[in-house]
Amino acid sequence: MGEEAVKSRDGNGVGLYLKGYTYRGKIDLERELEEVKSRLFSDVANTVCYYDNTRYAYDVVSVGLMRCLSGVVGQTVMIDAIRNDCEKEMHTGMEVIELEWCKEGNTYRSWAVAEKEGRIVFENIGCLIADMESMEQCDRDSAESEREKVFEKSCTLRNLLGMELYSYRMYCRSSFGEDGILKSVQMHAKQSSVFGWHCSAEIYTEEGVIDQDAYHLCHWKNKVTPPWGGAMGESGTFTHRKE
Repeated sequence: MGEEAVKSRDGNGVGLYLKGYTYRGKIDLERELEEVKSRLFSDVANTVCYYDNTRYAYDVVSVGLMRCLSGVVGQTVMIDAIRNDCEKEMHTGMEVIELEWCKEGNTYRSWAVAEKEGRIVFENIGCLIADMESMEQCDRDSAESEREKVFEKSCTLRNLLGMELYSYRMYCRSSFGEDGILKSVQMHAKQSSVFGWHCSAEIYTEEGVIDQDAYHLCHWKNKVTPPWGGAMGESGTFTHRKE
């Protein structure tokens, strides 16, 4: 059932951990679905408030308080910004789980909507907190053979419920002939992001013409913007040649 997607965690150093959860049943009717949506995004629901551009300065507060604060500082409420996208993913037949979180001696409750096979569609606390220990990265520029060179750079980050927040992968394979001339190029960039995160990745040829040049010069760049602002990015170049 959907509750299998919820597992107790230690908070991974962010000061918040999942204490327990209770299965609340399946959403059978459209009326029940609308009630669940209202509960998730109501003023009395709990959510995450970030105070600056780091993952550390945050607290769990009511959505209503977030909306009051946003009116003072002129910022969009994170949970309101992603509401439409999250609601589009919800439908009858899904399951509802009530979660109990603890942070610094305080207890907070949230609601999760999940597919029957286990995938969580949305939850209003743990879904919005990055688990930095979950980050998976790959960074290589190597020779698979004398005439095959491969560049790969990727990163995936998940939240406290194990759901992917963002992921990108940039890949290039340059193949050379016996004479050292560039013969073929396989290159692509992929990215995905959810819950208010934004991710971009790009890789392209700067120099090096197939069947003409003896090298392949490429440029790559990526950028990740978390929900609380402060874009992070990298860029660079690499050159492939026959060894």
